[in-house]
Amino acid sequence: MKPQDPRHNEALQTLRLLEAAGHKARLAGGCVRDMVMGSSPKDFDIATSARPEVVMKLLASHHLKVIPTGIDHGTVTLVMPHGNIEITTLRRDVSTDGRRAVVSYDGATFEEDAARRDFTMNALYQDQHGKLYDFHGGLADIQARRLAFVGDPVTRIREDYLRILRFFRFWARFDLIPQPAALDAIRAEQNGLDAVSAERITNEITELLNCQAIAAPLAAMHQTGVMAHVLPGFPNKVPLAKIIPTLESLQPVTPPWRWQARLAVILYFASSETSETMRLKLSNKDRRAVLWGCDGFDAIAAAGSEVADYPPLRLLQRGRPRRTPAQDQRRPRRRAQIRRAPHNADAGHGQGRHGNPRHLSR
Repeated sequence: MKPQDPRHNEALQTLRLLEAAGHKARLAGGCVRDMVMGSSPKDFDIATSARPEVVMKLLASHHLKVIPTGIDHGTVTLVMPHGNIEITTLRRDVSTDGRRAVVSYDGATFEEDAARRDFTMNALYQDQHGKLYDFHGGLADIQARRLAFVGDPVTRIREDYLRILRFFRFWARFDLIPQPAALDAIRAEQNGLDAVSAERITNEITELLNCQAIAAPLAAMHQTGVMAHVLPGFPNKVPLAKIIPTLESLQPVTPPWRWQARLAVILYFASSETSETMRLKLSNKDRRAVLWGCDGFDAIAAAGSEVADYPPLRLLQRGRPRRTPAQDQRRPRRRAQIRRAPHNADAGHGQGRHGNPRHLSR
């Protein structure tokens, strides 16, 4: 992280303002993790002892714009010239239900705030002088490229079952070594995913499919049973080990086309059950792109080539994919038509295929 990064400088200026007013404040979470790992943070977050209304009043007195984006959860957003900064009051969990937590701000410490975070690498803090604070061995885990939950994995998962998918996404994003106890906890707690909304699941899966090191995480999702809660019926036609090379070959595709292309491959090799019951809520635009990829693979198979042996990068280039004349002829005009597309039970591999997923979950 270059010290002259203007976003970093703005975050440090904010720390100084808060501390000059008598409050404790440190950079927190992902931005500290990224700087420790030698990469540029996507954004900067601050944890402070000041309550949200105090933060807003203080920064407004310095003629800074503050938005109460998540004030019920203790978070406000400071609008700065080079990027927004989220400022969150130190919290401790009072109770959780697997989806959301009831929190308390009164007298919470950085140690208590760290204890409620998901992974050790995300439970790091840094003050305005550059001193690091690590309460759960996150620095050692980063050094060892180890992905571990803070404290007891089962407890962390039960606080928010989406952390199961976040675990696999972080594994794929940073190409880490998973904590064995974490995988055991995930296998035991996988059913909790059924209570997580489709929107939250979609965000995690699409980000995971954009990552580079997806082979091991996808295999582990299948082995632990997690895959069945997200993409039921996959894999079906072909063993996952034979599909992963095709998914990996799509890495050069520019996001967001990458996850769309990979999802098209997954649906191509899945049973009709997957497209009918998958826990993904796609926009019309994304659904069309995925269907276009599936149709492209159909055309390859019809020509006598195996999808796994074909460089699928040619199927999705930058920009919106063009439709073939055959697709235009059968293009559905209404959402209802997409959902009610007939299932061709007699279709052969590559020719009209098993239930070409015109009814992708929304």
